[in-house]
Formats: sequence, C-alpha cells, structure tokens
Amino acid sequence: MRCRFWTHLVLQLSTAIIALTAKASTLESWDGSRYKFETTPCEGAIARPLMRRDLHRLTSPYLDQGFLLFRGIGSGPTLAVIDAVTVIAVDHDSTLDVAPDPLGHMHAVGPLSPPLRAQGRDGSDLLPLVSKNDGDAWEGATRQRSEQDPTDGMELEFTRPARVIHPRLVIRSSLTPWAKEMLRSVVQGRGYDRDQWLKLVQTDTTEAKRVRTIVHGDSVLRASVWTVGGWEEQGGVTESTPGTMTIPLDLSRTVGWTVRVRLDETPGFWRIDQVALDSFPDPDLLVQEVRPERAFSARHRDVRGPLIMEDWEVFGVAPGDTVQLAFRAPPPSAGQACTYFLQTTGWERLLEPVATQPDPSAAMALSGPGAFARWSVERRNAVLASSHPAAFAHPSTTH
Repeated sequence: MRCRFWTHLVLQLSTAIIALTAKASTLESWDGSRYKFETTPCEGAIARPLMRRDLHRLTSPYLDQGFLLFRGIGSGPTLAVIDAVTVIAVDHDSTLDVAPDPLGHMHAVGPLSPPLRAQGRDGSDLLPLVSKNDGDAWEGATRQRSEQDPTDGMELEFTRPARVIHPRLVIRSSLTPWAKEMLRSVVQGRGYDRDQWLKLVQTDTTEAKRVRTIVHGDSVLRASVWTVGGWEEQGGVTESTPGTMTIPLDLSRTVGWTVRVRLDETPGFWRIDQVALDSFPDPDLLVQEVRPERAFSARHRDVRGPLIMEDWEVFGVAPGDTVQLAFRAPPPSAGQACTYFLQTTGWERLLEPVATQPDPSAAMALSGPGAFARWSVERRNAVLASSHPAAFAHPSTTH
C-alpha cells in the first residue's frame, strides 16, 4: 500500500512538475486501418553533438503485403533532423524474448528471476514496484535532495544462479518527461546566446565532445555489482535505449549465495518498471538490418537517399511536414518468431526564438562531470518545494 501511495504521488508530481513545453515530432506505424503512435525519435537530443541512435521495439507490427509502413510527423517548435532510419529484424525461438545490450547487440531473454529484495536509498521497500512488468513502476526523487550528492537509485539482491558467471540483468525502464525537459532547458537557458553557442558546439569538435560526455554521463541509469573489491560498474541504460535492456554481468569477483546489484540515476530521470536476472543460455540470433525501400515527403519528394545510412546526409522534418516510409520485412526463419525494432539516428533543432537573458546556471550545468545532474536537482528541488511545500521539509527527509 505504501509503495502504491508513493507511485501515485510521483504521478501527481510529474503532472505538477512537468509543464512540458512542446510536443515532439513523432513516428507512427500502420496497423492495417490507421496510423498509431510508436515513438518520439531522438527527443531531447537538442543539438548535433548530442545526436543519438534510438532503438524502439515495435509492440504489434503489422505487415501490409510484406511491408512495414511508417509515417513521420513534424510537430512543436523543433525540426527533427534525421540521418538514418532502419528496421532491425531479429529471429528467435518463439518461447523467448529478445532485447539489446548497451552496445546494441541483441540477446535472447529467457525465464526471469525476480529480486529477493529491492530497497530504495531511504530504506523503503521497492520490491512491489520493480519485481514484475505490470506498469506499477518506481520513479524516485519525491523529496528534495542535496545538490552535493545528486544521485538516487536502489539496491537489489538476487539468488546467485548456479554455475553461471555471466548472467544478464534485464531492466524495463523509460526516460522521464523531466529528463527530456532538462535536456531542452539547458540549451534554452542560454537565452539570446543560444544560437551562437549551438554554432560553437557544432563546429568545435573538442567542445562538442565535452558537452556530449557531460550530458550522457549524467543521463545514464548505471548498474553495478558488489564484488570482493566493492561496487564495480557493469554497464547502463542510456537515453537512446529505453524499454527492455539487457546488461551482461560479470560475477567472477563476487562471493556468496546472492548477487547484489545497485542502480544509480540522476534523481527523477528514470522510471523503472522491472529489474530481473536472466541466466538462460544466450543462443545465436539472426539479426538483419533493413533499409527503407521507399521514403517520400509530403510533397512526394523522394527522400530515401538521406535516410538509408548514417552519413551526415540528413532530412529535416519541420513542424507540419510528414514523411512516408516503407520497409520490406524479412520473413522469419522456419519455426522462428521475429521481433522488429525501429532504429532512428538524428537530433532535434530548436526553432522557437529566445529573447530572454542568458541564465548563468545553464552554462554552469555544462561546466564539468556531475554539473548537469546538480543543476537538474537544484531545479527539481525548487519545483518540489513550490508544488508541495508541506511535504518536503529538508533534503535529508525520506520518501
């Protein structure tokens, strides 16, 4: 009951906290009778140096005479700049699932072992929220926090699988609206200097790498394992790969009958629905990347050329524009099932003019490792205090 109460509180806070500025461009899939929403490609990648390769699983793909059909719609005060769109087809045993790892390699997902224990940083029991894939998820940061320690997360404990050194951690999660808004706000905070700064990071490779490292480093949901030498990081879920992710674990330096796992995030950046351990043998999978066979803009212009590969030849989907895409889906091998992923590479270009004074804190948010996380915590603390002043007394207050 207590966990469910806090889940509803988080949802209320998300409504109060996130007055999301703009509707992002979308990709929709054809289901036989209409187009339905699939994903917002590269949302929050608000400059070319932050270009992402997003991987989105199609939940109920529909083949129209052997083709997967999609429609991209430009929306909001952003230009969706797309470098490539492909479909990843993965053949696998129908009794298994599939999911990518942090490097994009596909793995079979077998029977899952739930955690024995899941505990928040404040000692709260999170097991009811993360033991099953049921939509009843954990989203932290329901209290003010110290900006000097801008982290949140949980510790989990699993039964150690017998004779398995490299099991896979399976995490079902999504990036929150708050995280996406922070990615936009750190750029909009530049005020009337925004466009000049964006030009700098697009032409100065050193500055671009520095900005990318800071933002990416503070946006990752990191997974670590307790070993004889302490906590050792194993990998993480990035803003490019929400949904179901597998993280290969190395248990060679762990001891005991259980496996302790720690997840770390910038407060409020991730919504975690399930965490489990998969020790099922990882078979070889047939993975095929399919390029669009047809791609037309609203004006019936052939735009397939810019979209077939990552080559910096891009196509921009402006607000109100549409693009139609068709992929010839490879049929599954005999006796196999096939899971499809939509892979999009690109970024967003902010179009709305900014006439405000630059916010010095926005520049400080990109001053070094951890600065973006501290800046986000400072802004979130202010929103939390103003939205629910009686509920948040001090950064040390528990959930």
